[in-house]
Amino acid sequence: MKEPGLKVLPHVVLALDDDSRSVFVTLRVKSISSAKVLVEALSGDSIDLLKQAGADRVILSRGGLAGRLLASAVIEPEVVDVIDDITSSLGGYDITVVKLPEVWGGMMYSEALELVQKKYGLYLMGYYTDRPVLVPRLDSPVPEGSKLIVLREVKNNGG
Repeated sequence: MKEPGLKVLPHVVLALDDDSRSVFVTLRVKSISSAKVLVEALSGDSIDLLKQAGADRVILSRGGLAGRLLASAVIEPEVVDVIDDITSSLGGYDITVVKLPEVWGGMMYSEALELVQKKYGLYLMGYYTDRPVLVPRLDSPVPEGSKLIVLREVKNNGG
């Protein structure tokens, strides 16, 4: 961990096989760098400890999304297909965020929905300010400075 480049890296991503090691490495990175530390937690019990250690973002791995997807595969297999589609890069659809200042300044969500689809070919799902807001009321304004959460079609060049 004495790599000279570590001090200038903007982000460090940790996906280790043990949450206690992730806590230690997070503490160490934060002590020698101002990088944002993004950590995969294997147990929900480790989330608070990783945040206390200085992790900027903790994403629960096993049991979190995977467990929910396994349960959905039994009850609603279509949900798993949708999640699989939007999280792969093999074609289909992708979720992304875009900044479009033209929708700020009082534009209603319904107007932004139409504009984004017609002008950019994107499907508006909501917006992000300090947290995601999915499918807001049609008569609510798009907040100034927000990023739009959109679904876009991904062209598969292989066929």
